[in-house]
Amino acid sequence: MTAISGVASGWAAYFKGLLSQYGIALPQALNGTFNPQAGTFVDLLPILVLVLVTSLVLLNAKAALRFNSILVILKFSALALFILVGIWHIKLDNWSNFAPYGFGQIYGASTGIMAGASLMFFGFLGFESISMAVDEVKTPQKNIPRGIVLSLSIVTILYALVTLVLTGVVYYSHLNVDDAVAFALRSVGIGWAANYVSLVAILTLITVCISMTYALSRMIYSLARDGLMPAAFKELTKTSKVPKNATILTGLASAVAAGMFPLASIAAFLNICTLAYLIMLAYGLIRLRKEKGMPKAGEFKTPLVPLLPILSIIICLSFMLQYNMETWIAFLVALLIGSIIYFTYGYKHSTIEE
Repeated sequence: MTAISGVASGWAAYFKGLLSQYGIALPQALNGTFNPQAGTFVDLLPILVLVLVTSLVLLNAKAALRFNSILVILKFSALALFILVGIWHIKLDNWSNFAPYGFGQIYGASTGIMAGASLMFFGFLGFESISMAVDEVKTPQKNIPRGIVLSLSIVTILYALVTLVLTGVVYYSHLNVDDAVAFALRSVGIGWAANYVSLVAILTLITVCISMTYALSRMIYSLARDGLMPAAFKELTKTSKVPKNATILTGLASAVAAGMFPLASIAAFLNICTLAYLIMLAYGLIRLRKEKGMPKAGEFKTPLVPLLPILSIIICLSFMLQYNMETWIAFLVALLIGSIIYFTYGYKHSTIEE
């Protein structure tokens, strides 16, 4: 849910930037996350967009996902445009002293490659949502792994290309802005491309909210079906057959987080939770291979077990050590709440063994 909140907050930042060009601004009290000293109490725009997204998913999930697919094409077009136009304005001097802060340190770093990687991990989240729609996929044992590997490969290549062009066009220390890509294009006088990128960003960030809301509601539905969450979350809408209460819970919780907490805090909390989840996933894979043996014919087989899971645990743990104490406290509180829900309800009502 925090992933959806983070994306909605990012969307709000782009939209506010667009409105500011026309001299439009929300009242101060509704224009930022809870900070009474600054005169802000709730960020209204991300709440409104999440209400819209939740309604779209509830009314017609398939139509929302088709809309999502159309906007994804726009997103690729904006990135391709930036790469093709920006590559002609790269200044090689901007790449001198390529890693000025070095590798960083083992824990608690604020600069360096490790600190940056632990923060930018947020940009790769979403690949796991493919597995959440396993019930709708044909031959999931083959297509789910392929989809995950393909999506990660495409995203990694695009991120590398965009980042190289971005830092080649504008020196990295000047990129501490909300709309870095559009800012880079404007800095070299390509306003039309900057406006196109900004408009596409505003439109396409909604696609991430749609796909994540859909995927998370399906996951909650699956947990309820297995008895790990209350049966009320198994209820489907009569027309579109979407998990009704699960979708409402997802939208409500995401909207509250987006309206009350700053994007940096949401991103750090989301990252540390996801890294912990990936550590448990890697450990579970080792246990599964030990207890159940090799996968059967036709099932997906993870290669290089236990080497890959062990490397995954080490890398994820090293990222987790980069976060500050506030993030760790929030993570431990969330872990405690989740444990209470599982041991007071899920453990007693689980039907997984059946």
